[in-house]
Amino acid sequence: MSPRHRPPRWIHTGLGYALGFVVMPVVGSLLTRAVGAYYGHPDRDVKQVTAIAIVRQLADALDRFREQHQRMPTAGAGLAALVPEYLDQVPVDPWGNAFVYDPSADGLWADVRSYGSDGQSAGAGTASDISGRFGLLGPRPPLYLSWFGEAVVLLIPFAALLRVTRSEWAAGALAGIGSLCAVLLLALVDGLFKLSLLFPLVVGLTCLTGSVAILRQVPGAPLVTFVAVVVAYVLLGELISV
Repeated sequence: MSPRHRPPRWIHTGLGYALGFVVMPVVGSLLTRAVGAYYGHPDRDVKQVTAIAIVRQLADALDRFREQHQRMPTAGAGLAALVPEYLDQVPVDPWGNAFVYDPSADGLWADVRSYGSDGQSAGAGTASDISGRFGLLGPRPPLYLSWFGEAVVLLIPFAALLRVTRSEWAAGALAGIGSLCAVLLLALVDGLFKLSLLFPLVVGLTCLTGSVAILRQVPGAPLVTFVAVVVAYVLLGELISV
C-alpha cells in the first residue's frame, strides 16, 4: 500500500490498543478453560460448588461450638451435636450422602468432608473429596502448567515491547495491556489511602500513565509500562487470592 493510501497512524494504534485490552483476558481464559477441561474444574459443576460452600459452613459451626465448649463434638455425637444451636438440621451433601465428621484424638480439632459424586474416598473431578478445612482435595494441575500459562500471558506484552518502535499495532497493544492492568488493579484496591495498598495503587497509576505516554510516543515509556505490567500481573494474582 502506498504512503498516500496508508491509513492514519491513529487507526493502527487504536486497533492495536483494542486488541491489547482484550487479548490478555482472552488468552488467560482459554488457558484456564483448557486446563479445567482436562482436570475437571470445580466451577463447572454446581453441586461441587454447593458442597464446598456447605462444608465451610459446617466447619464454621464446629469452630463456634469449640469456642463455647472448649472442645469439638465427640465422634459419637457427630454433627448432630450442632443442632439446633449452631445448625437448624444436619445437612446432606448435594449428592444425597452424609457428610463425614472427623475429629482429632484430643477433641480440639475436627474436619468435615464430602466424598463427592461417587460417595467414596478419593477420586478426581466431581468425585474429588471436599474438606471444610482444606477445600477441594482432588488432583490439581501440575505446577509447571501454571508457570507455562503465566509465561504465555506475559510473552504477549514482551513481544509487543520488542516491536513497539517498528509497529504502531505493537505500541497500541502494549498501551492497551497497560490500561487493562491499571483498570483491574485499581478496581481491586479499595481504601486507596491504606499504607498496605499504596504500592498496588502506585503500580496501577504507573500502568495507566505509561499507556498514555506510549500513545504520545514518549521515549522510555514502553519499557516502563512493560515492567509495570509484569508487577501488576503479580499483584493481581495476590489480590485475587486474598
